[in-house]
Amino acid sequence: MKTEKPDMKKYLNYLITVLSAVLCLFHLYAVYRGTLSIMRQKVVHIGLILLLAVLVYFVKKLEKGERIHPIDVAVNALFFGGVIYAASYIFIMDKQLVFFQGAPNKEIILAGLILTAALFFITQRTLGWVMPLIAVTALAYGVFGDRIPGALGHRTYSIARISSSLILGEDGIMGTPLGVSAGTVAMFVIFGSVLQYTGAGQAFIDLAFAAFGTIRGGPAKVAVVSSALFGSISGSPIANVVSTGTFTIPLMKKVGYEPEYAGAVEAVASTGGQIMPPIMGAAAFIMAQSMGVPYMTIVRAAILPAFLYYFMVLISIHLVAVKGGMKGLPASQLPDFKATLKKSWFLILPIGVLVYMLVVLRLSTNKAALYCCGLSLV
Repeated sequence: MKTEKPDMKKYLNYLITVLSAVLCLFHLYAVYRGTLSIMRQKVVHIGLILLLAVLVYFVKKLEKGERIHPIDVAVNALFFGGVIYAASYIFIMDKQLVFFQGAPNKEIILAGLILTAALFFITQRTLGWVMPLIAVTALAYGVFGDRIPGALGHRTYSIARISSSLILGEDGIMGTPLGVSAGTVAMFVIFGSVLQYTGAGQAFIDLAFAAFGTIRGGPAKVAVVSSALFGSISGSPIANVVSTGTFTIPLMKKVGYEPEYAGAVEAVASTGGQIMPPIMGAAAFIMAQSMGVPYMTIVRAAILPAFLYYFMVLISIHLVAVKGGMKGLPASQLPDFKATLKKSWFLILPIGVLVYMLVVLRLSTNKAALYCCGLSLV
């Protein structure tokens, strides 16, 4: 029986909203000022996300009608305190961390253990036991690998060294992927969200319907085109499916596509959004950081693969439509292309401005995304 107070979920959602707003404002401030160190950006980023993950976990339990045990609350309270302590220490000691590379103090070792345990904790609650067990196995190999004979063995590494390396090393928790996430990816996620909630995402969907809705197999082709356009501003397959699939999957089923095929088309089309310029998935930003090249170099390299990807998906859909004798939707059920473009061109304008800033003005990706966020709101 559910024993929690009815308002608990509401209060948790308020807290999630506040922390999310703080996280977004922090990233906007960091990009605007441009003076915050990358380590401080990393630790605030991961600290707030870990806290948000715990709150979301509780909300999901309440939505399922599950009881939240007092022990669970106590464990998560310790989790909150530990993450806040570790993140605060690293934030305050940012300039001194370089002196601990060879000889970490007890506080750095403790901070590393706390953040490692926190990641295990959150990963287990969100993804199950497989990923944490793989990570524990890897860490155990580092500690006990000296006892393994032959080529698989290695010299011993102490827990203190491993813990500090996870914090101070570029291959650990605070390494390059987190730096990219806390820097460029976070800013583009905010920009994509602003575009979506100002109506640009819906404008792309309407334009795709107006352009392709009447041709053979139109709804499926609309799914591809709208997912490609929406992917260019989000880079997230999940957000892409949620935003475009709500409209396209029912329409594909309406004109004769099997439900399984309709879902597959939307999934494939949305997945391609990760390689659709100018805003791609996190891997594109990690590539730019790891290779030491401008982000626009990655964008230019992705144009042809993205075009070929979606072109072949359209060819496959067309062949299925021809085989099944499918037709498009009546024009009366679709938005008018010229009217839609006239009504919503200004919503799409920030995308063009972003490309102009990156290619012509050669602004940093973060600054360009920040300015385009402001333009979108205006």
